[in-house]
Amino acid sequence: MKRLNALPAWNARDVEAVLAHFHNDVLFVSPVPQTIGFASDGTVRGRHALRRYWHEALAIIRRCTSP
Repeated sequence: MKRLNALPAWNARDVEAVLAHFHNDVLFVSPVPQTIGFASDGTVRGRHALRRYWHEALAIIRRCTSP
């Protein structure tokens, strides 16, 4: 099994580099998408949706951490 080593890309907020580690039909489950109103069941389906979710989540983080 190949180890997912996307942490450096995630820390750099390089969504495209992180997505390169995922299949097109990825199923991402977390309580956060539901919390921010992105997915009512907390499930993000597919790489395209995961890209949108991460961009939206990172925008929220930036708004919350900007001075």
